[in-house]
Amino acid sequence: MSGLVCAALLVTADFSSAQTRYFVNVAGGGGGSCGGGLPIGRCWADPYLTLQDALLNPLLLPGSEIWVARGTYYPVNPLPTGQPSGAQQATSFVVPEGVLVYGGFVGTETLLSQRSGPFDQTILSGDIDQSLSTTPADTDTIVTIATPGFGTRVDGFTIRNAWADGPSGLLSHGGGVAVDGMGSFVSPAPLLANLSIEWCNALEGGGGIYATSSFDAKYCVVHSCIATGGAQGTIQGLGGGILLEGDLFAQLYSLTLYNNRAWRGGGLAVAFEYETGRLESQNLIIRDNLGAEGGGVHLRAAPGLNTLMGRTQFNNATIAYNQTAGPMASIGGAGMWYDAPLLSSQGSLIYNSIIWGNVHTAGGVPAISSIRLAGTVLPDIRSSDVELPGTGTVPGLNNINQVPLFQDIPNRLLRLLPASPCVDAGDDSLLLGDPLDLDENPTTVIVPRDNGRTQPREIPIVTGVPTGVEGGAVVPGICGMGALETGDNEQGEL
Repeated sequence: MSGLVCAALLVTADFSSAQTRYFVNVAGGGGGSCGGGLPIGRCWADPYLTLQDALLNPLLLPGSEIWVARGTYYPVNPLPTGQPSGAQQATSFVVPEGVLVYGGFVGTETLLSQRSGPFDQTILSGDIDQSLSTTPADTDTIVTIATPGFGTRVDGFTIRNAWADGPSGLLSHGGGVAVDGMGSFVSPAPLLANLSIEWCNALEGGGGIYATSSFDAKYCVVHSCIATGGAQGTIQGLGGGILLEGDLFAQLYSLTLYNNRAWRGGGLAVAFEYETGRLESQNLIIRDNLGAEGGGVHLRAAPGLNTLMGRTQFNNATIAYNQTAGPMASIGGAGMWYDAPLLSSQGSLIYNSIIWGNVHTAGGVPAISSIRLAGTVLPDIRSSDVELPGTGTVPGLNNINQVPLFQDIPNRLLRLLPASPCVDAGDDSLLLGDPLDLDENPTTVIVPRDNGRTQPREIPIVTGVPTGVEGGAVVPGICGMGALETGDNEQGEL
């Protein structure tokens, strides 16, 4: 829970004991057997041929692992020969509670550490009509996390081609992944890691990811997803990339959301119903998303409420080159749009971030549109570079309004050039630390100086010493503004 104290229900589970491992390879195992009387699916030589068969294994227990070799896997097997039925479209990969599903294997590994990817070659596809594109005949939701999802993990896949166009509920939300359930804080929360979620649509919201229950995500890319909200080709839903609703605690670390579309929140939409709702994020890149309200991020009041509930936190985010356009573009908020008043500035925290190049167009006239507020209470913005017309800066400590000097804007390489005013300009005391164990090593912690995915800088954990230190001595200027400093690898290269 990363020190979170609240009145909401915190449910915990202990899955420390390792369980059985199962293997899946659509190409088969060459006609071998596992030996020792082991059944199918217990070795690479005699694997399950479909992921669905492995997930439906009644012997799966919390802590069980499923290793999936490269190939393309569909929720429906065999594939329909004609138009998929409603039942076939509603069929999802439902991951049982506490089960860990890993992709990216060749099919010979004996240790998880031998898995080298690339993860774009292990594909969970909703293209059950075999059109090679996203259509209303595709799977509604490709991956569903069974509730409450204690310790569940989905790691190392490309998830693509879904269209959640059902009448209501999950059938119209969460084309790529749905985390739906208790709405309370669970620990350990379900974890999404090393995923590329692409070309997934949803009628009402959450084209890429939809969550009403707590979850964590790290090293994921969500792109080219749409919250359609109406007929094919429209963009009238909520959260093209990700939609968070209800009462939950979400930790999003090192995610990239780009080229997603929605009416509200092209990249990300948040609508908490209670004060206990939390979004904690670090190193997000939210770029080139499109919406009528909140091209990059849309923070909205839940139905029946007139203020924003819960708290959202954006640390070391780069929110850039998002747009608002269309029939309601006069509302604006291309970077971030707060559609209801904040109860206090602590309801939304923006630290060590860059909000730049976001444009809203009305009547054919483009204008800078970094943040739009519905009320008079400002978010708590510190040590951030926020673009404004003229030379003024947003209220808050150590904020600037200077061109961040990205490395290559046309190709969207958003590393900072060495001369950038954002390099080493952040505040180390505002860092969130490493609650998701980004390096998969509990004895080290990643310090977000070099925030690239593949070259993190690790330091040993020193008990009682705050993040941003080495050997007990504070290291000044570790943290820059934005998600990527000079020399970093581009985040999300799977």
